[in-house]
Amino acid sequence: REDWRIVPEAPLYSLAIQAMLQLPADQDALGEALVLLQDAADIGVRLPPVLHTQLLDRCLLAFEGCAPASSPASEAGEAAAEAESSTEEAAQSEESETLVSESAVEHLRSAIRVADGLARDGHLRG
Repeated sequence: REDWRIVPEAPLYSLAIQAMLQLPADQDALGEALVLLQDAADIGVRLPPVLHTQLLDRCLLAFEGCAPASSPASEAGEAAAEAESSTEEAAQSEESETLVSESAVEHLRSAIRVADGLARDGHLRG
């Protein structure tokens, strides 16, 4: 919003958020879309529920992508590999698991903020 003569309205934000979600995989498409969502909330622009649910879905998919998939077979293989590895390799593995879980938690926090936006904009009634 470099030109303040443009009135910020829901269709403008919707188009911009949709454009951000189309960014290439090497860029943070979801993060950029969430920045615009927060900007709309700060200005007081109510966005349509379809946009909120699309962002919520993207956040949850990102969360699932970061969460480690565990199965009994993979856990047994990991246990055997850890028994043979040195303590340094195990420390590096634990550090990478921590980073993955931190990223997953951040996606989950983003999903909660999007869901709060649904309530804030008056789309949830019950």
